[in-house]
Amino acid sequence: SSGINAEYGGACIREMAMLALGQSESGWREDHGPKEELADLAVRLLSSKREMLADYFSLEITEKGVLTGLPVVIENYPPLLQRLPMFLLRLSTEVDWDTEKGCFESLSREIARFYTLTEPVEGDPNVRDWKFTLENVLWPLIRTVYIPDETVTTDGTVLQIADLHNLYKVFERC
Repeated sequence: SSGINAEYGGACIREMAMLALGQSESGWREDHGPKEELADLAVRLLSSKREMLADYFSLEITEKGVLTGLPVVIENYPPLLQRLPMFLLRLSTEVDWDTEKGCFESLSREIARFYTLTEPVEGDPNVRDWKFTLENVLWPLIRTVYIPDETVTTDGTVLQIADLHNLYKVFERC
């Protein structure tokens, strides 16, 4: 079962959590308890936080534990839905729900992790889509929006390789 079902009108968090707990990446071990109980805990936790998640992060969850909406972080850049099960599980296990600052920081970090563009492995049929997204969606946005702060420009994190104005000067002399 994919967990995304027309009957639910979205993605059933319980089914997504069960899928995630079946993955080695989850780190689940038998001494953590039955997967079913952990999935139910994830549903209760995320459902209880649904108003805050909707108001601040545009994550829409119904009272019955169905994810019906995700934030649009970047226009024309949807996340990989294969990551949805682990994303929902991590929201219930990796977010600091006890402090306001910790909650916002860890939630933002998990959303960023979910939306991260990762390079496909060799032979992946999505290589073309990955390159297209990088070249036509992300790079133009980075060029127009990103302004590095002084520390990253002085410590070598971000390096200016070329300056179009100066390149024109060089080529005018040729």
